[in-house]
Parts: sequence; structure tokens; C-alpha cells
Amino acid sequence: MMDGGWRTATNNKTRENKMENNNTAQRSTNNGQQNPGGGSRSPNPGPRKRLESFKDLKTWQKGFALVNEIYRATKTFPREELYGLTSQMRRAAVSIPSNIAEGFQRWHEKEFKQHLNIALASLAELETQVLIASELNYLDKPFCKNILETIDHVTKMAVNLAKKLPG
Repeated sequence: MMDGGWRTATNNKTRENKMENNNTAQRSTNNGQQNPGGGSRSPNPGPRKRLESFKDLKTWQKGFALVNEIYRATKTFPREELYGLTSQMRRAAVSIPSNIAEGFQRWHEKEFKQHLNIALASLAELETQVLIASELNYLDKPFCKNILETIDHVTKMAVNLAKKLPG
């Protein structure tokens, strides 16, 4: 009876090692060849840089730049909004690159995809808050339009990145 439990633990450990190896192989993009999850990583084969860090992701970079824009914009908000709209917008903005980074560091692509979904929810939350700030005349219309375009762009990037992940 103890022997059966030992085999199960060994088989589970072997399965975990195989999954880790598959995930590592999938993270390092190849020259358009088949990846272990099936399908090609890129429609145009050619040498591509291996992603070593979440900081290499263009989606993370654009989300990080969005945080800076939101912090600059909310500096001009009325003082009474410090613990209201200002705080909510900053938290939603920070959540975007933070979840992309956290998901990238996970071993399993499903977890990465889940964190991308959380980032997408934060993008929707931030979009709503920008519209509210505009309606309250805390943001001027051209700046608001620019921020909304950036949010839309990051959203599309995150959706496309999530589509490339298996599961």
C-alpha cells in the first residue's frame, strides 16, 4: 500500500518536470518551428529573440508607460479625490503591468493567461475611470482621447498575447 503512494508521488514529480520543460521550451521562441504545445509561434519564420524577462514583453512595456501617464495625469486632480478616483486609477494602472509580470513568471501558460485576463479587467476598469475623470473635467479632452487610445492599444496587445498561449 505504501509502495503505491510512493509511485504516485514519483509519477506526479515526473509529470511536473515534463510540464516545466514544456513551458520553458514554449517560452523560448524558435525559428517558426513547431512548439511542444502544437502550432507555430510566429507566422513569419525567422530568428527571434528569446524572452528572458517580462520586461522584454512589449505588452508589459506599453502597460508600464501607461502607469506613468496615469500618475502624471492624476497629479492634477483635486485633493479631495486623493483617496477616491486618483487612488483607484493609479491602482488599476499599476495592476496592468504587475499582472503581466506575475503571469510571465508562472510556470504554466494557463496561469499566464489568467493573469493576462486580470490585466484586461484592470484595463476595462481604468478605461471607465478615465471616462469618469473626463466627465468631471479632471482631464482635458485631447489628453483623455490619447489615454483611451493607449488603453485600447494595450488591450489589443494583451488579447493577442493571450491568444498565442495554449489553453
